[in-house]
Amino acid sequence: MDPNTPRPFREYALIHGYDPDWLLAYAQRHLASPPEDISAKVDHATVIHPLITQLRPNAIAAIHVANFKAFGPTPQRFPLAPITLVFGPNSAGKSSLMQALLYAQHSLLEGELDVTRPRGSGALVDLGGFAQCIHRHAENQNLIFGFEFAHHWRKLGPDAKPAIWWVTIGTRKDSTNPVVLSATLEVEGKTLLSTGGHNSNYLSDGTHRLQFGCYHPLFYKIINEFGQWCLGYAEWQLADDENLDYGYLIGRTTDDLEKLNVFIALDGLKPSGCSYANVSQSHSEVFNWDEQTKNSRIKQDYAEFLGEILSVMDHAVRVVGEAIDPFLREISYISSARVLPGRDYENLNTRDLNFPHNGGSAWDRLRSPEGTIVRQRLNRWFSDLARREKEEKKQGLAQYRFETSYDLNRNLVEGIIETEAQNYLMEKHEAHERARADSERDESFYFPFDQLDATDLKDRILKSIAEQRNATTNHRLQIIDARVGHPVTPADIGVGIQYLIPVLVEIYGGEKTTKIIEEPELHAHPALQAELGDALIEGALHTATGNRFIVETHSEHLILRILRRVREAYENSDADPASLPKVRPEDIAVVYAEPSAEGTILHHLKISGDGDFVDRWPSGFFTERADELF
Repeated sequence: MDPNTPRPFREYALIHGYDPDWLLAYAQRHLASPPEDISAKVDHATVIHPLITQLRPNAIAAIHVANFKAFGPTPQRFPLAPITLVFGPNSAGKSSLMQALLYAQHSLLEGELDVTRPRGSGALVDLGGFAQCIHRHAENQNLIFGFEFAHHWRKLGPDAKPAIWWVTIGTRKDSTNPVVLSATLEVEGKTLLSTGGHNSNYLSDGTHRLQFGCYHPLFYKIINEFGQWCLGYAEWQLADDENLDYGYLIGRTTDDLEKLNVFIALDGLKPSGCSYANVSQSHSEVFNWDEQTKNSRIKQDYAEFLGEILSVMDHAVRVVGEAIDPFLREISYISSARVLPGRDYENLNTRDLNFPHNGGSAWDRLRSPEGTIVRQRLNRWFSDLARREKEEKKQGLAQYRFETSYDLNRNLVEGIIETEAQNYLMEKHEAHERARADSERDESFYFPFDQLDATDLKDRILKSIAEQRNATTNHRLQIIDARVGHPVTPADIGVGIQYLIPVLVEIYGGEKTTKIIEEPELHAHPALQAELGDALIEGALHTATGNRFIVETHSEHLILRILRRVREAYENSDADPASLPKVRPEDIAVVYAEPSAEGTILHHLKISGDGDFVDRWPSGFFTERADELF
């Protein structure tokens, strides 16, 4: 299909996997010139593409997990919001939740399901292989993952059910290697596509025979329209002795469709596309069109009808793959086992597998040429408080209260100025000495300061700065203690700040990715923990970044700050910092992991519009203060 050809809005919506009425309602809220109805012809580049671009980053709304590590056989739903906070006691299953995401990512990146050390975690996470991932190491049990879509195929109305791509992983009788046993796309609570889970549907090359729900509304509407057309056509065109019963016609049609040989391949847990083999376009038992040329019109229409069925299957598989692939690929992970950079960390000759995930690479990023924007954002937090307050009031910026006084910069320009000035003066001095020796004059031949050329020196400095900025090598990160104006190393700024900086680099670095951060509040003062709430809001909801954060935390101060921002936005309070995006309850998901005899249970604690919890706290959740006080 030529994307430049205007087509009905409904057709474009179905191709991209959206319910046309739902997508039209979304377009009317977000486009300046939306189409009037779903039948209106629209341009893909100016109407459809902007809508899809807005919706795609948050296509996956939740993950469902069963039989993985701490999770029992009942699938647990884990919602994904711009900011998702995961609470719970130790050994409750919070880490299992993060590891499930890393397992799924590894399956996509490496194409293997027997995972020991997920690629996205270096050597910090050891899953022990597939057998160790099974809940309580039970034999003959399968892992179950579900990817819930936020908008695809969704109907309007409060009772609309989400679409979920279910994947079951286990071992077959003839092998100990884990494989995908079955995959199912569930739409509106009914099976749309399925590999069936039967041995006959699993081929030796790892592909699966794809079945589809003939009586699912999405398919049955097409089948019904075809049956009605055929019946009407037969009444006028076929001989009097031909009698096509509608029910028989539909039954034979669905029976024939179930014999289609359509296959899908899987990259890890997501489908990579459809293939077709021996797709029949004959329906001889119903129409006998090989014998009666007068049925050629029905034969032609059946071929078009079959193409429409296959198109829906192909589009559905493509939409699932296009949503899951970027979601898994763009997951990043910062462990709670963060490293302290040390006094001489720039001179380390090696960077191990853990470096991107234990905070080590954050320091490299800060001193790299590409780290300018991140350094500037961090300096808003760490610069001198009095000066910052004055500047922020003037600029209308959020008045953060980190109560620290550090400025981070690449020690590049000062070093170049010093070096180039010394080299310039040295060259002039050597030239002077040669001139004095050649003239055989005595010491009275003074250095000609009046011959120094400031423009020449400036050009040399600017040229050197440009060369250094374009160089691939890193430079020392300079940290200035603004209280005394003295440079310090990372080892001199306190453990709490050292642990905090990689978290802030993760929050402010990168765009439109899902970031797992374990215990960002480690060694941080309670006031800093609260300020992290504002940092997460800015990193998640600011249009320039638009990241999603999954935060495993024990910090009451962090969640209280976020709830406060929700309340201030609801009340349109002046206390709400002008530079922070407005926070809505749907921007926050609070999940409590509770251990039970059947495995970890996930509780989604909903937040009201005024920043309070709608659901009751689970037993023992943040009750320590009351227990100690009363």
